[in-house]
Formats: sequence, C-alpha cells, structure tokens
Amino acid sequence: MSQLPEPQNPSSEGQFLASRWDKKDGSGLSKGETVLQKIQQEKKCADTKDLRYIRFKNENLSGVDLSGADLTGASLSESNFSQANLSGVNLSLAKIERCEFMGANLSGANLTDAISNFSGFGAANLSEANFFDAQLEQVTLTRANLRGSDFRTANLRGTRIRDANLSNAIFINANLEECEFAGSS
Repeated sequence: MSQLPEPQNPSSEGQFLASRWDKKDGSGLSKGETVLQKIQQEKKCADTKDLRYIRFKNENLSGVDLSGADLTGASLSESNFSQANLSGVNLSLAKIERCEFMGANLSGANLTDAISNFSGFGAANLSEANFFDAQLEQVTLTRANLRGSDFRTANLRGTRIRDANLSNAIFINANLEECEFAGSS
C-alpha cells in the first residue's frame, strides 16, 4: 500500500485517516475483508481471533468484525478501524500509532499497558474498556462513550476528551496533564 503523508494535525477530530482509504477493492470485497482473508491463508485456518503480535500498517480495516479477538502485543500503525466491531478485543501491550477508530465499537476492550499515540477514537464506544496503565498521549476521544472505563494510572497527557460520556469512568492516579475535557460529563 502507498505511504501516507505525514498529517499536519494528527487525529484532528478523528478524521485525518478515515478519508484515506477506498471501501472496495477489485474483487468487490472491502479491503478489511481482503486483509482478513490474507490472514486466514497465512495461518492456514479460518481463525481470525488469535492475532497476537500481528502487524497492521497502512491497512483499511473499516467495518471489519474482530470482536473478541486477541491482539495482545499487536503493532497497529497508520491503519483505519473506523466503524469496526472490536468489542471485547484484547489489545493489552499493543502499540497503536496514528490509527483511526472513528465510530468503532471497543466496548469491554482490554487496553492494559497499551501505547497509543496520535490516534483518533472520535464517537467510538469505549464503554467498560480497561485502560489500566495505558499510555494514551495526544489521543482524540471526542464524543466517545467512556462510560465505566478504567483509566487508573494511565497516561493521558495532551489527550482531547471533548463532549464524551465519562459517567462512572475511573481516573485514579491517571496523568491528566494538558488534557482537554470540554463539554464532557
């Protein structure tokens, strides 16, 4: 896939990557479905739930269903997960850089010790997600549902949390330096 140009304002309101990918390839499948087919062929099985330590770079996985998948230690870079179903996914120890999760469902996701920089989670459902000890610097969580999420000891330095649902979210010992909470409740 072609190299993305460096964005001037990364994850600005969760849109810098979402417009960069076409929805369909020549076969009529979405690019996300094509990527999953490649994974199945390489693993020689139909299981796309065990994706530990996988690398996605410049991939379009918008709308894909990876619910319940184990992405422990995954490396996700400059990829689009907009509108994807990632509910209950395990992203512990994952490295997530410049990815887009606009409108994605990550409810109940485990992001313990994950590192995410310059990524956008605008309008994403992150309810009941576990961000314990995660590094979420310069992340956008505009209009995200963070109800009941656990951010204990997480580093949220410079993160934008605008107009988000923060009911019952836990921020004990979290680094909230330079965070923006405008309109969040």
